[in-house]
Amino acid sequence: MFDQFGVRKNTPGLSSAMTESVRGPPNVPSFFKPGVKWQIEISNPIKVSGSKAVAPVDARVWDVDMFDSIQGDASNNVIAKLRAAQRSSVGDIFVICYFNGGGLNPTDPDIKQFAATDILGTIPGWEDEHYVDIASSAVIELMKKRIDAGVAGGCDAFDPDNIDGYLQPSQVRRKTGDKRALTEADYYGYVRALADHAHAAGKLLGQKNAPELLALGDGTGRGLLRDGLVDFAVTEGCAVGGGSSSDPAWCGSVQPFVDAGKPVFQIEYPSEWGNNCSPAALGKSALDKYCKYAAAGFSPIMKLDGDDCGLDGVTQYCGSTTIVNTPMET
Repeated sequence: MFDQFGVRKNTPGLSSAMTESVRGPPNVPSFFKPGVKWQIEISNPIKVSGSKAVAPVDARVWDVDMFDSIQGDASNNVIAKLRAAQRSSVGDIFVICYFNGGGLNPTDPDIKQFAATDILGTIPGWEDEHYVDIASSAVIELMKKRIDAGVAGGCDAFDPDNIDGYLQPSQVRRKTGDKRALTEADYYGYVRALADHAHAAGKLLGQKNAPELLALGDGTGRGLLRDGLVDFAVTEGCAVGGGSSSDPAWCGSVQPFVDAGKPVFQIEYPSEWGNNCSPAALGKSALDKYCKYAAAGFSPIMKLDGDDCGLDGVTQYCGSTTIVNTPMET
């Protein structure tokens, strides 16, 4: 039996670890663990010049925009070029592909495949983007196709954004059926469906923000991590508040990932940089404020706020007094 998300329902006789869904173990490299150095750049395709390694040359995990990075032949797209360029400096890398898992960007190449009834309210702060009805079977199938495209294009894992629409109930009210607002339980089921699909292909799926999905408040005991659905976390602003939680500082809520041996890729947008798209490096006292969870096994990086500058190549790492700039195509 399968539920509305196309995922196997609980089956008598299965162990508790297997009752949510049936999955094969994805492939995880030995360096994919808490504290691993990483980079995220999703504003434009990363610029790879021949065999020259791209800065930061010692990053083992890269989070890139999926649609930008899988264009063209899978043997010669951005992901393939990045792997080849980094191999001489750091060895194999692991590529996470970012996509709008809970919404639509106006530039998404598959946007015309989404029915008007499945396109919901605007995403706050990004008025040209819209939430989608993640309880719609048509939306689920289209998002699975996105994962399929990423698998074919060389992605090792997926970073689905905007899986926290339940925090904006007025913007995620369904246009069909009961016309209710989507809930945490809906998003849990949706991520479960994507996780099963990614895992079946031997790929990983991450949890982007949405700390409420770690323990649903419906008395069922369900949670994305405890049910083995997600393989890493990507957070925004958890050290000082921000991202998708009302908690002013919520890094502690994702500590269970580290405790389970899974990375937490922590993004902080320093207020000291404001809307300056060419910032000076933070000093130690400012950096310490954002890096306090590094000692707990998190992988923090300082980035420019995407609202003003785009989530581009400008980056500062904990313990560093300089800015690293990953080159982008213009």
